[in-house]
Amino acid sequence: MPQGTHRPTLTFTGAGRSIEVPLLVTDDGERARRRARGFVEAHGYVSIDAAHFDREVPRGGARWRTVRGLGRRTAAVEAVPTTAQPITEDLTLRSPELRYRVRFTTAGTFPVTVFRLPSLDERGKRRLAVGLDDQPPTVLSGQAIATGNRGDAWARNVEEGIEKLTARVTVSAPGEHVLRLFMVDPGMAVDQIVIETDGPAGGYLAPPESYRRT
Repeated sequence: MPQGTHRPTLTFTGAGRSIEVPLLVTDDGERARRRARGFVEAHGYVSIDAAHFDREVPRGGARWRTVRGLGRRTAAVEAVPTTAQPITEDLTLRSPELRYRVRFTTAGTFPVTVFRLPSLDERGKRRLAVGLDDQPPTVLSGQAIATGNRGDAWARNVEEGIEKLTARVTVSAPGEHVLRLFMVDPGMAVDQIVIETDGPAGGYLAPPESYRRT
C-alpha cells in the first residue's frame, strides 16, 4: 500500500451475489513507525493492558503495583497499600498515577472505558480518575456494595468479572498524548483501558491490545 491514507473496497463474490466491504488503510511510513512511542490508534480504537504503563508516579506513600495472573490477560494493576487514605483533591499533585503514551491519528472527544475488577469496600466507595495530558481528570465511581439482587448491575459485574467505568477525553490534535490514571480510593484494581475513536469497538471482551513499540 502506498504511503498515505486510502479507502479501498474489498468485494466478495459468490452464490450469485457480491458484497462490498469498505476498508480504511493508513501507511504512515516505516520511519514514522520507528519513531512511534506508546500505543497507536488503529481500527477506531486504542486498547491498553493496564499493566503496560510507560511510567509509574508514586505519591504520598501510595503507588500502583502490577499483579501477575490477575485479570483477563497476563496482569492487572492495583492501588496499594489498602490502608492508604482516599485522595479527592489536587489529584495531579497528590495522587499516585500511571502514564500511558498514546499516538492518535484523529482528533475529537472520545469515550474512554476503564475495565476494573469488582471489589467491595467497607467505606462504600471505589473510585479512580482518568485524564489526558494536562486536562482535569474525571473521577469515576465503581459499585462497592453487594446488593444480593440477581438482576442489578452488581450481579452482572460479578458474573462478567469486570465493571466498566466510562468517561470522555478530548484529543486536541493528532499525535502523541499521555493518558493518565489516578488513584482516588486504595485497593482499586484495573485490568484494561479502551478509547473508542470511531464508535463502539464491539465484542464481549476488550479489543486486542493496540500496537506499541517494545
